[in-house]
Amino acid sequence: MFSNLSEKLDKALQVLKGHGSITEINVAETLKEVRRVLLDADVNFKTAKDFTQRVKEKAIGQDVLTNLKPGQLMVKIVKDELAELMGGKKAFGDWLDKLFTTSSKVTGENASGDITGLIGQYAHGNEPSHHIPYLYQFTDRPWRTQEILDIILNSFYTPSPGGIIGNEDCGQMSAWYIMNAIGLYQMTPGCNTFYVGRPIVDKATLSLEKGNFTIKVLNHSMENKYVQKVLLDERAKKSMSIQFEDIKADSELIIVMGNEPL
Repeated sequence: MFSNLSEKLDKALQVLKGHGSITEINVAETLKEVRRVLLDADVNFKTAKDFTQRVKEKAIGQDVLTNLKPGQLMVKIVKDELAELMGGKKAFGDWLDKLFTTSSKVTGENASGDITGLIGQYAHGNEPSHHIPYLYQFTDRPWRTQEILDIILNSFYTPSPGGIIGNEDCGQMSAWYIMNAIGLYQMTPGCNTFYVGRPIVDKATLSLEKGNFTIKVLNHSMENKYVQKVLLDERAKKSMSIQFEDIKADSELIIVMGNEPL
């Protein structure tokens, strides 16, 4: 596991070096610190608390995280191994629940006055957090993804002058909404996997070069926010995801909704 993780982080570092410096956060230095933490021979993460504390000591202590909380960047890179590192799927789910249910109050002399879109300490107004609801897909409670998305889609996007929270940096706030409204989201940039979330439309048609890809949402309502079944071209999917290659002309994705989590 660790050699595989090491290779992934090495590749991520190589890509980042090619893009030069980044203003808000020194991503390359952060990844180096995270890599040292995860590959430390003396590390034994028995709980999610141990994991978070070690990242704080190694990464935050080096002042390389300024616009993210521990794990917000890291989990994008090591999500497949993260549940195991956190002590298993239940421990990972507990850690995410704590993030979304803890107090949203932000204090301290350096606290920002324009933080918006908070659910607990999850800040939807801060784009680097946008993948986090989908991390529940790697826990023992994947349906929590749909609960969190339901809150975001119906509370943080309203038809009013101030209806969008956060800053519309390069269109990310709106792009997130469009993708999630039709029920799909590419959690990790550069990865071909699109995860099924909580669609809020009955039907979406994507115009492609040689035809249309159709998404149909059955039994959709405000109460029916939980995904019951996913079918691609009438074949039931075992996972809550599709690949980029599946989005092709004359194909159809059906998402069946219900009022009980599975």
